[in-house]
Amino acid sequence: MASSEGCHFTRDALTPLGADVYDRNIADCFSAHGTRSVMAGVRLQLEEDSGRSIIQPMHAPTGTGSARHSDSQVAAAGFLFVVFIYLAWICVWLLERWLETRCAWINTHAAQSLYWLGMKILVWVLPGLYVIRYSGSSFRQTVGLDRPGLALGWGFGIGLGLALISVIVKTVTHQKLLSTPISWSLFSAVIVAPVTEEIAFRGAVLPALKTRVSFFAANLITALLFTAAHFPGWYFRHSLLAHLRSPIGGALSVFLLGFVFGWVAHKSKGIAGSTLVHMISNLSYS
Repeated sequence: MASSEGCHFTRDALTPLGADVYDRNIADCFSAHGTRSVMAGVRLQLEEDSGRSIIQPMHAPTGTGSARHSDSQVAAAGFLFVVFIYLAWICVWLLERWLETRCAWINTHAAQSLYWLGMKILVWVLPGLYVIRYSGSSFRQTVGLDRPGLALGWGFGIGLGLALISVIVKTVTHQKLLSTPISWSLFSAVIVAPVTEEIAFRGAVLPALKTRVSFFAANLITALLFTAAHFPGWYFRHSLLAHLRSPIGGALSVFLLGFVFGWVAHKSKGIAGSTLVHMISNLSYS
């Protein structure tokens, strides 16, 4: 019943008397084209001239210009992206240390911020956008621009909750509520880091892993990978062991926050909500 252009049925199959036959033909079409057709959905087209109906599997979203990649390929792309981040980020830190001994300008706050902004775009954002496109999604879908209410609701709701926890912890431990002065460092922590990290991990890696495992497992793995992505920075700042041992503000906190960011992205149907939570969290803990 299937062909290279889809599954063709007569118009009679669409009448009440032919409903059972129609259902069986749809099942045969799904069986012929594989389970990915069922997951991706089908497009029903009526050909008025010939009086036929076509059930055509949607292997690729409109406008991608290429066939949809398999779940295994998408998951592998996400995994390779994370490996690339780890290796490239170590090289970025080595380059920064080398520049410090050769160029005096790199030691200014403005130069440091521009350097890390550029490197995050090159290492985290651009490859992440490629993985998003490779998976068959679009940047608009990934961000969740079609659901601004969900992003604002979940973003501000969870973000303010995390901010309240931060205020309580800092009050109990007698810390300043905002210990980082307004500077390029604060801009990087509150704007650059949340945007670039959410595109990479909740925008590219998490959806890629979800093609092979459940959301909970994918979010757990993504949170672990997100935490490990901080290791090079902690190592080169000579604070890796301190972050691993510290229950508050260390690796454990980053892991838990990463899990929350993933959960918010899932509930709000995009990374706009998780980015907002990430921004509020970084601001409150700065």
